[in-house]
Amino acid sequence: MAQEPHRDIHLPPQGTAPHAQHPKTAPHAVPLDEAAFRSLPPQDDSAVFTALADGASAPAPHAAQSLPRQGGGRPSGMPQGAVPLEEAAFGTAEQAPQGRQGVFDSSFTRREAAAPLPQQGVSAHGVQQPAQGAVPLDEAALRAAGQAGPAQQDVFEGFDALRDGAGDLPFSAPGAPAGGQAHAAQGKSAQAGRNTRPGRSVRKGAQRPAQAEGAASQHGGTGVQACKRAKRKKGRAWKKLLAAAAVLAVCVGTAMGAYLAWATRNDFLWLDLVQLPHKDASIIYAQNAQGEWEEYTRLEATQQKQWVDLEDVPQNLIYAFIAVEDQSFYEHHGVNWKRTVFAVLNEVKHMLTGTYFGGEDGIKQGASTITQQVVKNLTRDENNDGISGYFRKVREIWRALMLEREYSKDEIMEAYLNVAGFTGNTAGVQAESMKLFGKPVSELTLAECASLAGITKNPARYDPLTHPDNNIARRDYILYEMWQQGHISEEEYNEATAQPVTTSLGSVEVKKTQTTSYFTDKLIEDVSDGLMEEYGLDRAATTNLLYNGGLRIYATVDPDLQAVMEQGMLTGGFFPRGGVQTEAYVYDENGKRVLDENGQPVTQQVTERAQAAMVTLDYDGRLRAVVGGLDEKEGSRVFNRGTDAVRQVGSTMKPIGAYALALAQDKINWSTLFLDDYVRMEEDEKTGELKPWPANVTKIYTQKEITVADALAESVNTVAVRVGEEAGIRSIYSFVTQQLGITSFVPQDRDAGPMVLGSSTYGVTPYELAAAYMMVGSGGIYTTPHCFESVQTGYGKLLLEPQVESRRVLDEDTAYVMNRLLRGVMEGRGTASGYSAGGGMDCIGKTGTTSDNRDYWFVGLTPYYVTATWYGYDSSFALNTSAGTSAPIRAWSWVMQRAQSGLEAKAFPTAQGVVQANYCTETGLLASPGCPSVKTGYYKADAMPGMCARHAA
Repeated sequence: MAQEPHRDIHLPPQGTAPHAQHPKTAPHAVPLDEAAFRSLPPQDDSAVFTALADGASAPAPHAAQSLPRQGGGRPSGMPQGAVPLEEAAFGTAEQAPQGRQGVFDSSFTRREAAAPLPQQGVSAHGVQQPAQGAVPLDEAALRAAGQAGPAQQDVFEGFDALRDGAGDLPFSAPGAPAGGQAHAAQGKSAQAGRNTRPGRSVRKGAQRPAQAEGAASQHGGTGVQACKRAKRKKGRAWKKLLAAAAVLAVCVGTAMGAYLAWATRNDFLWLDLVQLPHKDASIIYAQNAQGEWEEYTRLEATQQKQWVDLEDVPQNLIYAFIAVEDQSFYEHHGVNWKRTVFAVLNEVKHMLTGTYFGGEDGIKQGASTITQQVVKNLTRDENNDGISGYFRKVREIWRALMLEREYSKDEIMEAYLNVAGFTGNTAGVQAESMKLFGKPVSELTLAECASLAGITKNPARYDPLTHPDNNIARRDYILYEMWQQGHISEEEYNEATAQPVTTSLGSVEVKKTQTTSYFTDKLIEDVSDGLMEEYGLDRAATTNLLYNGGLRIYATVDPDLQAVMEQGMLTGGFFPRGGVQTEAYVYDENGKRVLDENGQPVTQQVTERAQAAMVTLDYDGRLRAVVGGLDEKEGSRVFNRGTDAVRQVGSTMKPIGAYALALAQDKINWSTLFLDDYVRMEEDEKTGELKPWPANVTKIYTQKEITVADALAESVNTVAVRVGEEAGIRSIYSFVTQQLGITSFVPQDRDAGPMVLGSSTYGVTPYELAAAYMMVGSGGIYTTPHCFESVQTGYGKLLLEPQVESRRVLDEDTAYVMNRLLRGVMEGRGTASGYSAGGGMDCIGKTGTTSDNRDYWFVGLTPYYVTATWYGYDSSFALNTSAGTSAPIRAWSWVMQRAQSGLEAKAFPTAQGVVQANYCTETGLLASPGCPSVKTGYYKADAMPGMCARHAA
């Protein structure tokens, strides 16, 4: 038999599923006689196949009889577990055991790599059948044959490896355990039995002889094991990936849940639909003279709103909104997920390609349900920029889901109909119906319902008053949708579309822009800041809550005092307005600076008028009245000089800084003497020349000793500086910033001597200055100034209280001595001598003037109130000294006389530890009988000065 050239071997693949049916043998396949195979040398292999193919017996002692071929099925008598072997491939292989091994190696390697193999056909069960001429090979017989060489043994070990990795194979040996069970433990009896042949020891995997291992490597045995390991690694990689994805999903879900819980923690402020009919303007209450709370003013939005119950809304109007806004309103649970997913995909496409679905005609698709629109209208959470916009949408979806859990569809629909935005400042269907058609919503026709529902998409574009054609087109579209969705009949549709849009301006009340008082401006500012801090709201949400939330704000204002103060500041004529020509920027109607062709700001000459401010507190820290300017107040939230203007305070700083602290330290007393002379030479900021510092208001130094009482009453700067040095500049800084609530001082002021005289980097507001003086009239107690007592919802839930702290900053004795020292300002040679609070009311105070007469101050105290008054230019121009120095004192006196006219006249409470005593004006010591000049002073009993020895008898 001529030897054919070597060619690639292709064995038909067997079933690979663990429990797949053994493929049926091809019609020409016959079993290979085991005995004949053993008895013939390798070069006679082809004779075996030839004899079998012809039906002849094999030339061997145990030759098998010819077996009938059974087309399409297993050959009759084929041993269980026999493996079909392709006769042509095997017969033409190299005539050596290695050639046979090549047949098997090629077969199994190709099966592992899933390479295409020739096939006869496909069985009824979808299993590949052996190629034409394939012969079943009895694996078990060959395993047991003694003549099976190492190469043949490697073939069956390859089978074992496949069974380990793939489970039960269709060619398993008879009686052998299936798949991996047969080889679960390598090196044990099952493996040993399989690898044992007569005259040979058991081989264990890697312990084979080098020759056998080389043969296995050469013919693909190692490739099978590598493929097995690759499969296992691939499986482990997928498991790790799935586990990582699960962990990531849990982390993201947890983080998102925590974020939503935090972001929506204050939703009760807006999303209480039960209270929604009662939510509108917030009411500010004030106490009257009898202590009863009365309405002071309201914070009203400019929106025109009229509440309407759902039962008074025509069903056609509800159908119109459902047809055009949210067809599945009664089916979803707050979110239309199908539309939402499409909107997200549409947005992603736009981000990637610049176009939406639909090509050039594609548009941005909305997915908001009616429930989501209710959420948006009530919360005013409308940020659409960047990543913040996506987070806003997530919040909106979550809120919609929660709203649907809490309220019925009817409650949500009722809320929507009352908060939806329409033309101009109109909100809600009732107000819009009255505005456009001059009648309540309950009387609207079908066509009018559709016309009204069409406005909300774009009120400016579909306003029937200004764009009737647009409104008709929108109306007809809505009517068509109502017909198609079964809400109206075809006849109703045709009749409604034939009607024209007839509008009739109704009698809806137009709200005017509200002008609030300076006190209300301060109240809005403080309440807004408190709500933002307490609830994490932004400015827009807080404003919405104040003007639309129906809050109840209990304010500290005294309406009568506020009215008197406004009258005095506006019409009293106490403050000369003067006039200074100055450059001012030009602003457009939007509040932006106008620029010239070179991009530089445009300026113009203007006449600036002097301004003034007045602030009054009581000794509980309550702001009772404030006026922040002299002109007629033309708007709300304008600049409030009483609470926001930071100005240099001049000599009003002396009592609360140097004098109070030195007195508390017992470093001075009423009659301590100090030299009235300059303290040191300092460089003039303007000329650079050295000059004496500090200068007195009188521009002269007496170069005599003067008592603390006289120095304070006459506002002698030289003595104040020396007293400040006694107290310590840093100690004064700490005292006024940490104890007296001065927030505008900065660290640069800590070592500056001028701070004692009221000169600091920025200055102090009248509001904070009045609060700092509170300790002098309250027995040493400082209480945080505030303008409201509480903020509540419309149904009484407490939302906010001011953070008020009362603390002792001076001992009672020191405070009273300081009080009496300031009484001297109002008497004798005091800088405010001749002015009073009227009606026999005790009063004290301190004047203040800054360098170059840029600011004039007066802080006046009565047993009821402490008031700070400022007068000057916003741009710090110099004032007219002839008329302006007394302006703040005169204004204060006028206001107090009227504000306290109905109050009991009384004196400041005394302190038990303070005594009155006579002192010698020459020595400052307690007067002896021989002292030529004696005055009366107030002293702390435990810090009395000694007796005057100079004039002792």
